[in-house]
Amino acid sequence: MLSDSISSLPALETEWHALGIDERPTLGERAVSGLREETPGLHGSLAIEQSPDDLWAWARALARQEDEALLCGLTGYGIQSRFWILYWRRGPLVLLARVAFGALEDARWAARSASGSIGLANELVRLAEHQVTAGCWPAGRLMLVVSDERDGQGWCWLNPDSLPLAGRVRLDTRLGLLGAFEAIRLLSGSPQPSGGDGAGRPGEGPDASNLSNE
Repeated sequence: MLSDSISSLPALETEWHALGIDERPTLGERAVSGLREETPGLHGSLAIEQSPDDLWAWARALARQEDEALLCGLTGYGIQSRFWILYWRRGPLVLLARVAFGALEDARWAARSASGSIGLANELVRLAEHQVTAGCWPAGRLMLVVSDERDGQGWCWLNPDSLPLAGRVRLDTRLGLLGAFEAIRLLSGSPQPSGGDGAGRPGEGPDASNLSNE
């Protein structure tokens, strides 16, 4: 069952409203009830065993979660090292968004960017759940979608049974987030595709087994 959002959590809702973020992730009730404040301004539904700054460690951590999981809010410190993050595992998606929210940033632009990231995440979840219900999602596969001001935008397929222990995941960045939408839409009419190493055909695309250590 879906919850309205984090609006049922007064402290978190107040913080996001003060930041000017007007979108909310559409969470399941269990995810909402499991959210707790980890540090001031940062809430999560799972134990923090790696730094919120380590995007790729969180990709691996969330991919190994069986239930919906979330880490969201403000992290970092100082003038240039403060970020708003949304790290979210829902169904077959691992969604990672990070927006600079430091003192040198335009607060209104940052809020719009964060709101846009949430809106896109909600739409990706909706599309993915539609394909799962239709029996068209690749069996045993996850999709990682990243929108980050430091590492750019892109996506790839993940196999949770063969995730690398370290390293940066190589993403398909050619169409940015539009590539993820297109890959999900192309799954229609292709029940349980097995995946592959090409791009643009149902069940295919970059795989997290291809790593970059840059």
